[in-house]
Amino acid sequence: MAMVSHLNPKIPINDKESLLYQLFLETFLQTQDYPTAYKLKKWAKEYGYTLGGGHADFLRKRFIQRVSSEYPVIPDSELPIWDNYPQIDPPVLVISDLHIPYHESKWLDRVLIEAKKRNIKNILIAGDLIDSKRVAHWRSEDGIKLDEELDYAREIIEEIKEHFSIQVILGNHDERLSKLVGREIRTEQLLSRWLDVEVHRYHQAYIGSTWMVSHPQNYSKAPAQPALALATKYEMNVAVAHTHQFSIARTLSGKWWAVEIGTCMNSELVEYLHRNLSTHPRHQNGALIIEKDERPVFLHPDIYF
Repeated sequence: MAMVSHLNPKIPINDKESLLYQLFLETFLQTQDYPTAYKLKKWAKEYGYTLGGGHADFLRKRFIQRVSSEYPVIPDSELPIWDNYPQIDPPVLVISDLHIPYHESKWLDRVLIEAKKRNIKNILIAGDLIDSKRVAHWRSEDGIKLDEELDYAREIIEEIKEHFSIQVILGNHDERLSKLVGREIRTEQLLSRWLDVEVHRYHQAYIGSTWMVSHPQNYSKAPAQPALALATKYEMNVAVAHTHQFSIARTLSGKWWAVEIGTCMNSELVEYLHRNLSTHPRHQNGALIIEKDERPVFLHPDIYF
């Protein structure tokens, strides 16, 4: 290890401490992170002497002072790290895009009964639980008032909660709520209180060790493209909501699933789908079960189950 000759004379250290400082500085220059007091104690032991916990803490502070005087050290951001993603143990039933009050009750009944048959206890609703049409940026008299929509959603959630444990991640339609109140209250806080259900701040959740379920910003007319892009990027199985399409694909490596979950919405009830025609694909009902061993089970009206 290279020896350090330019020690700060303002903070005197003895020969033993000098050896520790050399290790401390070398590690900092390699990692841009300050070694812990525990690391100092471990190095001291390797040199044949004991360093007490209090002395190690004291030395660490002195060494940080010394490094700061010799090298530019930018302080860490004090903002929180966004890594507290919801984690759910399989087996799990994943449903998405209910868009209450435009939900497809018969399809929901069918997939919930299948989950019950398989003794599944957990449900993840992957965004767009409600439609929030009355607070969209365009004006529409279609739909019901927001408070009535939330009451309707609570009634449905309470029925499901009789049989399952529910967790919810956010979708773009859910986020309309916080825009309405100027973000004075976060969407997940509002929904959690109104619906008495666990709503997460994120648009993604992780199931087991190999699955990500997301309500992404992206949309594509090409089947499975958002899911394929995310599965390739994060190197794991990915199931996406938001597209209202049902598709199943594999990444080019053949290792990861890329799935569009489909919707639990009744497209016959949706005004814009019938007043203005578009070239977008038809909406498709669908759902996904992730088994305990993390194998997928695909649920679609044309697949027998």
